Amino acid sequence: MAWGRLEEAGVQIRPILIIDNDHASRELAGSVLTIAGFQALTVPDGSNGIKLARVVEPAVILMDMALPGLGGVRTCQRLKKDRILAGVPVVGLTPSSGLQYAEQAFRAGAEFFLAKPLGTASLIQIVNEAAQRTRCQTRRRGDPRFPANLPVRCVMKGDGETIQEVTGIATNASLRGLYLCVSEKLGPGTVFSLQIELPNGIASADGEVMWQNGKLANQTTSHGVQLLRFADDSDFLRYRQYLKALAVNGNGRNGGGAGIAGWLHTPGWPCWPYPVA
Repeated sequence: MAWGRLEEAGVQIRPILIIDNDHASRELAGSVLTIAGFQALTVPDGSNGIKLARVVEPAVILMDMALPGLGGVRTCQRLKKDRILAGVPVVGLTPSSGLQYAEQAFRAGAEFFLAKPLGTASLIQIVNEAAQRTRCQTRRRGDPRFPANLPVRCVMKGDGETIQEVTGIATNASLRGLYLCVSEKLGPGTVFSLQIELPNGIASADGEVMWQNGKLANQTTSHGVQLLRFADDSDFLRYRQYLKALAVNGNGRNGGGAGIAGWLHTPGWPCWPYPVA
């Protein structure tokens, strides 16, 4: 399943995370958001919510502020102290009469609030507003791109059959695309399947040529390739893990390792949408 929701301004690949120990409330919120076009992930407690958030890095977190155990307030505080998750908007879910929870959540860093029982329209509206905040935040950041040396196999198909196959090297990589050098000239608008050979395995994706330059000294032609979608979540996560490793090592432009929290979900190079499956 792809993560996220298609928007007019691009594709949001990050899911919505719901942390709520009330099974009925959790399922209701998940169903409403799924129907609205989001991918919703749910967990019943704060500790596991933080662990899952670190893995998927959601666009928005909905959290019951009256959680047992770690508690909603302390969970929120930990999220806001996490260098990767600090910028993720938190929507505090509070009892209709629980003003004390709202006040504590605000002090802990929650940006939005919804009273229980949840209303469908208000839930979708608040999540959209919170997701829009995430998009606005990430658009103000650069999208680091990293020097690479990745073998790439490109397959063009017509009527389900392979009509052309070329191999090349990606000499620059970002979350949104590749700087790809191949022996053939591929015209702008060409859509093809890619097999990207990563140190941690092969990532399968579809790409589109956005531009091409003339022949290089090694008789290859350089292309700007937009990553349209990955074959499945595991391919996307494998590719992102590779980029994260480069970021940690400080190999990226536009900030290097210091930009990990921002570059994962920023506009592309030059301005490309998020890849989806």
